[in-house]
Amino acid sequence: MKPNHHWSVHVPEQILDYGPLYGFWAFLPERLNKVLKNLNTNGWGGGQLEVSMMREFHRAVQLEGMVSEHAFIQLLFGESRDREALGTVQDAANHARAPSRVLAGTFAEKSARFDEPKHDAMRLGIVNYYNQHGAKVHLPLGIPGANTEALDSFVDFYDYALLDGRRLTSTNYSRRGAASSLIQVHSNGEPHAGEIRHLFRHRQQGILDSEKTVLAFIEWLVPTLDTPMENNDFPWHDFPELGVETWARGQYAAPNEAGFPPQVLPLADIQCQVARGVVGYCIPPIWITTTMDRVRLK
Repeated sequence: MKPNHHWSVHVPEQILDYGPLYGFWAFLPERLNKVLKNLNTNGWGGGQLEVSMMREFHRAVQLEGMVSEHAFIQLLFGESRDREALGTVQDAANHARAPSRVLAGTFAEKSARFDEPKHDAMRLGIVNYYNQHGAKVHLPLGIPGANTEALDSFVDFYDYALLDGRRLTSTNYSRRGAASSLIQVHSNGEPHAGEIRHLFRHRQQGILDSEKTVLAFIEWLVPTLDTPMENNDFPWHDFPELGVETWARGQYAAPNEAGFPPQVLPLADIQCQVARGVVGYCIPPIWITTTMDRVRLK
């Protein structure tokens, strides 16, 4: 038996200890090993090889950091490569310099207008978000209230953002479908899963530092009326720690529908990503999600 084969027999136990593999896999370190091996070492050996490799690596990371601090250069830099495959070194730089749970990725559109009818729900969601946090904002064509400001019509859209080091994408700019856009929040003690349609920053006149918050525009999944989770024969019935929930397949809540979380939330308010599949033996078939947060099964 080879070492990798021996290691694989411990995977079930590790999942029980640490939760889904997504939470503790080592893809980034393995990719960094490949990057280091491909660096130019100028033929150094005998103890100098490691120094040369680390100098070259730090030079690349510092360059990524310098580029990311300048929006215009970042825009050009991001357009020159695959939007969702920005490279191992940049990912490492992002992890190293991330000051909080949230870090914005590359621009999809900068200073983009969002005053078309297709953005009506998003505009209303932003207005509600500001007003719920003490600001006074109204829609540009709406009836202004006392001492309110009209909503600014420009936003910066992002291809992706990092939340706790994990990449979240928006379905409007992703080439991979919704897999990396599925998230979960808790509202009034209940879990709600949704798909991120847009990741953006918005600058609003009269609100200090409003442009520093990464926001998400989310469409919420609709829970099933009769959940099979209550059925003892359902495979996940005995594992509540996995946070398995069921949803009506292909259905989303109406814009700003009562009983669901706000459609516009700070990215930091998101609990975690979720994985989604289809339960085909139900009639009609349903969606099923499980949290990708770390859990410990008893």
